[in-house]
Amino acid sequence: MSQITIWHKVKNYSAWKSGFDNDENRRNSAGMKVTHVGPGKMDPNSAIVIMEADNAEEKMSGMIADPELKAVMEKAGVIEFNYSIN
Repeated sequence: MSQITIWHKVKNYSAWKSGFDNDENRRNSAGMKVTHVGPGKMDPNSAIVIMEADNAEEKMSGMIADPELKAVMEKAGVIEFNYSIN
């Protein structure tokens, strides 16, 4: 199992969190388990998500390619998206 760390720069953390919570089915369907989600300490309008998954690189590639996820992120106010897999 690998760990996926995602950093978002967002317009408003509370609005982003609502959109994130509403997209839980997509993560569950992909076999991703969220272990942490919260705002960044230095920037309240950033979000950090830590997830675990088998075949994490493949699953992240599939999710990133999904145009529906892009629409969800835009609606939630994501300005910047970065991730790493360990």
